[in-house]
Amino acid sequence: PAELTSLLLVMLYDLQDRKFQAREIFDEEEPVAEVQKIEGYLYSFRTKLAAALARCRIKHDALSVEYILPETIRKQEQRASALPLCVWINTFKISLQDVFRDLKKKGFTRVETVSDFDYYTYCVDQHCHDVLFFPSSLKEELLNLDLFADCKLLLQ
Repeated sequence: PAELTSLLLVMLYDLQDRKFQAREIFDEEEPVAEVQKIEGYLYSFRTKLAAALARCRIKHDALSVEYILPETIRKQEQRASALPLCVWINTFKISLQDVFRDLKKKGFTRVETVSDFDYYTYCVDQHCHDVLFFPSSLKEELLNLDLFADCKLLLQ
């Protein structure tokens, strides 16, 4: 149906991003029938989709899917990837002071504002004291911290 076109496009991009591999399903996820149906269709045609994508890339002489996108969308993607990462502290599991102490042990330095960011730095939101900002370049490293694994910090 036409009302599911946007969902289809998002799922297709996600499938391509996962290199046409099946999505991991976690126990806490509640299945949505429409999503599962579309995912089944896309996955059953994954070889044809991958081949069509490869032909499109060759036709447009594109190094990756991103190069097929219009220039305006690519610029928006670049700006979005440069935005700081927003992280919520799960105060049901850990106190603010314990988070600050753990981050300091891991080599992070607290700065006053986002404009003061250097590599291993973070700042506290001035309006919500349980929200932290990190440089976007640290995403992979942050997600490997125990604080994230234990759901004490949650990436927005």
